Amino acid sequence: MARKKRHIKSRPAIAVLGEGITEREYFKSLKKYRKLPFKFKPEIPKHSDIQSIVNKANALDEIFDKVFCIIDLDRIYANTKERKLYNELKAKNRNLYFIEHYPCFEIWLLLHYEYSTRAYTSCNHLTKFLKKYINDYQKSENYLSKKDLFLFLKEGLDFAMKNAKQLEKKDIGSKCDMYKVMLQLNKLS
Repeated sequence: MARKKRHIKSRPAIAVLGEGITEREYFKSLKKYRKLPFKFKPEIPKHSDIQSIVNKANALDEIFDKVFCIIDLDRIYANTKERKLYNELKAKNRNLYFIEHYPCFEIWLLLHYEYSTRAYTSCNHLTKFLKKYINDYQKSENYLSKKDLFLFLKEGLDFAMKNAKQLEKKDIGSKCDMYKVMLQLNKLS
């Protein structure tokens, strides 16, 4: 009599593709603190243009179950040609998860402290508001690598998740999809 095979349910393999140092340092801290099995790629981005990001994401999609592309929309929205290309790439690559921030990833950090529907003109403009809460904040590799961002912000995580979801319901300038990644990563815990 043949033996039945046991199927062991394994965790999905997840890759997070970011375009900047803030994202990289946040996810590095998250992975260390929560001990989650995901990969953050690339370690240091060589090209942060949207075409390069999507090309890299498609290569990762062959290896991973889910690939999240963390996208700052400020630069994309500033250029009509770039915005058109981005919309075309999103439409063609429905296998990828585009996690959008407007103006930039720092909106996620700010949402740990306050719900904000302000129309930020740039990432620098948003950072001025973030400095009310993290007065020494700098968008530099030296600062961010020493800050241990996730650990520093973890007390406000539930508040940030709630705020990001609430932002999605509004049709305003600011945008933060990070809670979608966090929900997926929570399933790995």
